[in-house]
Amino acid sequence: MKESTEGHAVLEDVEEDAFIGFCEFAYLGAYKTPQRSEETYDTNLGNSTERESDLAEERRLQPDPEPELEPELEPEPEPDDVPAQEWDPMDGPAPNGRVPMNNWDMYTTRKDWISFRRKLAYGIPLPEEKESAKHVTYVQYPYDGLWEQFRELRFTGTEASQSTIPDLVFHGKLYVFATRYLVDSLRTQCLKSLHRDLCKFSLNKRNTNHVFDLIEYAYQESGRGEPEGESTLRNLVIHYAACEARTLAEDPRLRDLLNQFSEMGSDMVTKLVN
Repeated sequence: MKESTEGHAVLEDVEEDAFIGFCEFAYLGAYKTPQRSEETYDTNLGNSTERESDLAEERRLQPDPEPELEPELEPEPEPDDVPAQEWDPMDGPAPNGRVPMNNWDMYTTRKDWISFRRKLAYGIPLPEEKESAKHVTYVQYPYDGLWEQFRELRFTGTEASQSTIPDLVFHGKLYVFATRYLVDSLRTQCLKSLHRDLCKFSLNKRNTNHVFDLIEYAYQESGRGEPEGESTLRNLVIHYAACEARTLAEDPRLRDLLNQFSEMGSDMVTKLVN
């Protein structure tokens, strides 16, 4: 073979960090999860820096918000001259024309209170609670169920080392490498480690690009089908995206990715309705 005579082999379309991760797995049994470098993804995956600078410029041009005026405090009501227990509406009008506050809690006017007491005195039944108030319908959203299903996913093998700010895309890179060169044990370690980091990842409006970069890489570098069936990487990534659909939808990049990868839209809808 050419590689044996020349003393080296060329692996096409393999990034250096992915190959280093493979070597760590081969010698140590587990690769190291690197820290995410923002500069790397700003250069390789598009417009993160431009987008952040545009947002900063918009914030700079916005006028300063007007200071909020403190609401004026209402004067406290004067204390009642007569204790509540000394007055009964059946005895006539209240002294000074006022009803003590502690007898007034549940009634809009003195007339309502007197009417209530008379109904009790003469045995007149009070109106029953409306049926519509007894039965309340709550809208159920699928996100809780999706999250429960996502957390319950299990993968065999050992996990890679943990990182404070894990590079989620690195798990995807190593998965694609392992799929191409049929290293099944490395593939499962990538999935197990990515699942762990996604479960612990605290998504907010400022770090959605971490997830969008992962989605873009998964749909750009892997196909829908693999030798044993559907792409497990895509399935895991889009499952997480469906769980966090509300937060991701606030970023215009979600629409851009849906326009770019039609299969992503059908995969996400399938997750949301199943």
